[in-house]
Amino acid sequence: MVARGGTGGDAPPVVASAVSALFLAWRRALTAILRALASLWRRTTSAVPRGRSLGVAGGVSLAMGAVLSLALARPLRMPLAEVAVAVVWTLGWAGLRLGILRLAAPRTSPGRVRAAWAAGLLPAAFGVTDVLRVLALAASAWLTLGALEGGGVPRREARRAAAVAFGAEAAAAVVRWVAASALLYVSAVR
Repeated sequence: MVARGGTGGDAPPVVASAVSALFLAWRRALTAILRALASLWRRTTSAVPRGRSLGVAGGVSLAMGAVLSLALARPLRMPLAEVAVAVVWTLGWAGLRLGILRLAAPRTSPGRVRAAWAAGLLPAAFGVTDVLRVLALAASAWLTLGALEGGGVPRREARRAAAVAFGAEAAAAVVRWVAASALLYVSAVR
């Protein structure tokens, strides 16, 4: 084993240990979340799980994804400002998604919509890079649809609600990417 000092741009040992511990905790949490996702998907085909536990798990997953994205930005050599914007974007759209789901499924009880929304938050813990955020969004749409259908929402209405909520988010992401690319191009041409 080679000991590394804090010279030459390496992180101090305390910071490296903290990041390593954070990564290991993230990995363990992801394993637990994967098991929970598999169990949840099996249960959503028959009934939406109710209670605070699903909401808490969704909120924790969302917060964990945000914190880990920011914490791992430097070790993964990603610009912190870009990661911060992506985190704010993810958090903002998580809130907007609940409102969109409610509007897109007006005949569904608010409790069932909240349960489906919370189920859709579970994959957020995976979204620590751009590629993983896209995969987490797809998994979120899949879980939300399953939770809506499992909660007794008619299939057509569940599909429409999930398509509107996640389609709006995907469309907004494409517009954001095009705008950022255009600004980058304009600033490079000057």
